[in-house]
Amino acid sequence: MSDPGRRRTLVILACILIAAGLALTIGLILSAVHDRAQAAKIVAAESGLSSAIPADTMPAPASRPDAFADSTTPSPSAAQLRVRDAWSGRAFGLGAGVLAILLGGCMLRFGRPSDLHYWSSIAALSLATVLTGAYWYHPAQPQASDRAKAISKFIGGWICTSDSDMPEKDMEVLGTTDVLARTYQRGEDGVELVVVFSLGNRRAAHAPEQCLSAQGRELQEMAPDSFTTADGRTINARRLIAIDGARTTAFLYWYKAGDLNTSSIVRESIHSLFASLLFQRNTRVALIRLATVLRPGEERPAAVARLRDFASDAFPELEEKLR
Repeated sequence: MSDPGRRRTLVILACILIAAGLALTIGLILSAVHDRAQAAKIVAAESGLSSAIPADTMPAPASRPDAFADSTTPSPSAAQLRVRDAWSGRAFGLGAGVLAILLGGCMLRFGRPSDLHYWSSIAALSLATVLTGAYWYHPAQPQASDRAKAISKFIGGWICTSDSDMPEKDMEVLGTTDVLARTYQRGEDGVELVVVFSLGNRRAAHAPEQCLSAQGRELQEMAPDSFTTADGRTINARRLIAIDGARTTAFLYWYKAGDLNTSSIVRESIHSLFASLLFQRNTRVALIRLATVLRPGEERPAAVARLRDFASDAFPELEEKLR
């Protein structure tokens, strides 16, 4: 490659690096300012609510063991902590963005065509750092915690027969408290619906087979599947069969990211990542998992068909509540 060609390539790489750094830095700054403002509104609302309560009805502050502590200083609320920490979760991403901008400027100022291979390696590492910073930051925005739990107990001809609570340690791992585990019944048919929902926290949408394997179940027939909605749309999903002793369970699951419904956790992650880079702060992510236990003598295709049937009936309700 001639020197003019190398110089042109060098300039293109530098511009890409600067553009990526600017996009990440500006995006994180705007999202941090937005989250800080939203949390500040919650703090103001909490303060207004507490001031409206008569003093004689307020509980006495809890005593603190520290003799040097000021017992009149209230503990910060979750919203107040968000105001303080609006920038902390973005430190790595902001550093990566600024570094990319500086390196891009150095390439334009000091880069020589003969050192193209050297600067190309730096540009590749910097872009990888930028993408890592964009993916791994943890927004401090308030969690909308009741969307999954707001799903109706009556879906088509299906009626809720029981609700289950997820252990707190599991919700801590998932990074959300908006988890629904509910059993629906229609005649002799029973289906368990599990929804793990979060705003912006991609950990919530995890692969179910990991949990099932950790529980000691034998997994079979992990394969692509789909179901058809009432309006004729085809939603891609995945099915699997899990065996636990004499009990066989069929599963059907898919992921949701914003308006996207997909069977691929990779596609869900990429969609969420680009939504974050485009400043769409309320990117919803969810795992939707259906399960049914095979009755004695029942064939596996019949159980999977039952799951598809429920998925078709439940899809409009899921789309409405998980928005």
